[in-house]
Amino acid sequence: MTVLLTCLCYVKINDAFGLLPNKIVATVTDNGSNFVKAFREFGVRFHLTDYADDDNDDNDTSDSAADRQETEDVQFVEIHDNAPLSDDGGSSLIELPTHIRCASHTFSLIATTDASVAIKNSPPFSRLNHTVMGKCSALWNHCSRPKSAETVAEMCETTFRTPCATRWNSLYDSIKSLLEKRSVLPNLMLALHLPSFKDVELEFLDEYRQTLAPIAVALDRLQGEKNCYYGDLLPTLFAVKTQLTALQFVNLRHCVPLVNAIVAGFERRFVDFLNLTPDVNMAILATMTHPYFKLRWLPSSLHDQRPRLQKLLITTATSISFPVQDVGEVSLPKADRDTDDDYFGFTAVCSDESANDPVNNTNKSELEVLQFLEDTRRDMTVLNNFPLVKAMFIRFNSVLPSSAPVERLFSFAGIITRPHRRCMADSMFEKLLLLKEN
Repeated sequence: MTVLLTCLCYVKINDAFGLLPNKIVATVTDNGSNFVKAFREFGVRFHLTDYADDDNDDNDTSDSAADRQETEDVQFVEIHDNAPLSDDGGSSLIELPTHIRCASHTFSLIATTDASVAIKNSPPFSRLNHTVMGKCSALWNHCSRPKSAETVAEMCETTFRTPCATRWNSLYDSIKSLLEKRSVLPNLMLALHLPSFKDVELEFLDEYRQTLAPIAVALDRLQGEKNCYYGDLLPTLFAVKTQLTALQFVNLRHCVPLVNAIVAGFERRFVDFLNLTPDVNMAILATMTHPYFKLRWLPSSLHDQRPRLQKLLITTATSISFPVQDVGEVSLPKADRDTDDDYFGFTAVCSDESANDPVNNTNKSELEVLQFLEDTRRDMTVLNNFPLVKAMFIRFNSVLPSSAPVERLFSFAGIITRPHRRCMADSMFEKLLLLKEN
């Protein structure tokens, strides 16, 4: 019943705004079981099939019939997963679009649910974690009390950030804020009549912050509302993988079990993205059509995937009919992302290696794609010179990697829907909500 109600509410909202399933590229939700089950039972998954390889198709017996189609074109295949039937034997009237799980929520699960494995399986880590977090919680509780907050502000010349139950990375920010005032912590804890932090406990906090920094930074990047496209997801995931791998070679004294639990959870939850399976072709195309990324994000361990990904982009551009004529001179945001090169580990020179592929006897779309990959410019305005790539960019990057921007609307809604406004019309509520957000 909960799943059916979720579907009905979703369909009702889309109908109110005239959004048909074929107009929606994908819907991003958190990993809640009601959403996952609703889209699994009532969803239509548009799967971008890869360029068929005859050598692999002959021995493949595990994929579905739709994935085994021997075709040289990339096409949209409608797959109804356990689609219920109506009374007349036809398909159900409830038809949900492609479902994408929120990457931010997945990262939060890694930092909470998967990290708890370290607490369960390592008693020494569990005992130290319990003691340290207990002292931190006591300090944060005093920060919310008026008299204690005055003492904190007077001794630290600022207030500490405190964790929020709905935002895991707030815990990381709170620990980081606490460690920045490490020199005054002994006197502060004494003034608040709290047990002081021992040196080993501060060392544990520093390792804890260092271990979860890649997850927290990735969360902040993916939850942004400006210059954050679906194409940012794959490069961010590979950057996090590189940072977590480096942590495994750091000489940590306390948080080795935590690092192992985080790495295992990360690789398990993002296995399709890290292996670039056909199920994430939409994310691959969104990244390759982004002028800043193109093919620079591909790690050296997956270098052999470069021809397949380039062929995927070319055949997608050739086979799918995009309304290129409707994509005019759109004013795209100019984002200076040179500072991001250090985060993603990019070199100064764009090395797409697309110049090695022959361009003789190619059609117009293939020639445009190859020219786009060879272009060294990274600004968004370069898309105006490649109308077909621009149309693909708009299509595949219309999806956000996180549902956090939408969830912020619920916070604003709680501010607006007060008891004295209970008679407010729906249209007025919508206007006030958009005004508050904008």
